[in-house]
Amino acid sequence: PAEKRAMTHRLVMVGSLTPNEGYETAIDALVHLPHTELVIGGGPPAPDVAAHAEARRLYARADKVGVRDRVHIIGKVRPEKLPALLRSADAVVSLPWYEPIGLIPLEAMACGTPVVAAATGGVRDTVVDGITGYLVSSRNPVRLADTIRQLFDDEVRRAGFGVAGADRARARYSWDRVAVDTLSAYGWCVAAPPRTARAGMH
Repeated sequence: PAEKRAMTHRLVMVGSLTPNEGYETAIDALVHLPHTELVIGGGPPAPDVAAHAEARRLYARADKVGVRDRVHIIGKVRPEKLPALLRSADAVVSLPWYEPIGLIPLEAMACGTPVVAAATGGVRDTVVDGITGYLVSSRNPVRLADTIRQLFDDEVRRAGFGVAGADRARARYSWDRVAVDTLSAYGWCVAAPPRTARAGMH
C-alpha cells in the first residue's frame, strides 16, 4: 500500500478503526474527488479486516456513495512501515472527533507530507493552518473535499506545506525540545509564589 499507484491522488488516514476517527467523512468526500483513493491504516491485522464490524460498515458506506473501488482498509500498520505509508500520500487526513495529542498529523509532518486535519484538541497546536496543512471541521465532507482539492491543485503549496511541516516537527517536537520545554514549565511552577501568597496580594 505504500507504493505509488494508478490513481492520480492518494489520501491516507491512520488510527483506531472506530467511528469517532472520521473515516466516514473522508469516504463521503471522495464523491467530490475523482481519481483519488483513500487508504485507511488501523484496526486488526490485514487478514482480519474483512470480518471487522467497523471495516464492514465503512465499506458499506463507500459502496452506497459509489466509491467502494477507491477505499482500501489495510489493517494494522507496523511502526517501521508507517513512514513509507505516510510519504506515499499526497495528503494525510486526520478527522477524529477529539484528539488530545495529534500524533498522526505530527508524524505526517515529520515525513514531509501535507496534513488536512480536524481543528480539535492538540491538533490545533500541532498543525499550523495554511502553513503546514489545513485545519477543517471534522464532520463536513463537502468542505473537506474543497480543501483537499485546493491542495491537489497547487503543487507549489503542497510542497511548501511538506517542507514547513518537516521543519516544525524537528524544531518543536524533537525529544530535546520537549525536554527543554518540560524543564521550563517545571521551573516556572517552582518559581511561582504559592497560591495562598498570591491570594493574599489582593
